[in-house]
Amino acid sequence: MSGTLNYYLNPVGASIAVLDRERGQLQCLRPDVESAQRAAELLERQAAIKAMRVYAASRTKHAEMWKTLRADGLHIVSSWIDEAGPGQTASLPELWQRIAAEVRGSNAFVLYVEPDDFPLKGAFIEAGMALASSIPVVLVAPGCKFEPPSFRPIGSWIKHPLCRFAGTVIDGLFDLV
Repeated sequence: MSGTLNYYLNPVGASIAVLDRERGQLQCLRPDVESAQRAAELLERQAAIKAMRVYAASRTKHAEMWKTLRADGLHIVSSWIDEAGPGQTASLPELWQRIAAEVRGSNAFVLYVEPDDFPLKGAFIEAGMALASSIPVVLVAPGCKFEPPSFRPIGSWIKHPLCRFAGTVIDGLFDLV
């Protein structure tokens, strides 16, 4: 998962530091009014993202990525990530009722898919639930190619007005605020 950024504002020096966890780099921007305004805007947007209730959909092999994002402060409402291992779900009917309630209760839906994740199964149903509930859908699909007019292997539903592509989960959520 690339692009996980945290922004820190230094109100005394009116500067901003950007931490890119993947690269382990801390970049300090110029301490000027423009940087301070940009820092305040980024912090507002970051707070808005952390206040969102995000439903996370993907293959179960990506559950740890979602858990990491949740530990970093995103309000991931998807309970399936805590029972993603074989045999960990006690009742599939109860799971699907829970999924439906979690999708309906979210502000944003993020589908993460990599080229070797196809064919998707439950994630398509979950995305349909989100669209039926007028919840914006962010599709993060690094390395995937979708060919018009059918947009296989994912399908033409990605052209729904509530759907958008993003390079990373964080970028997609930033686009929503």
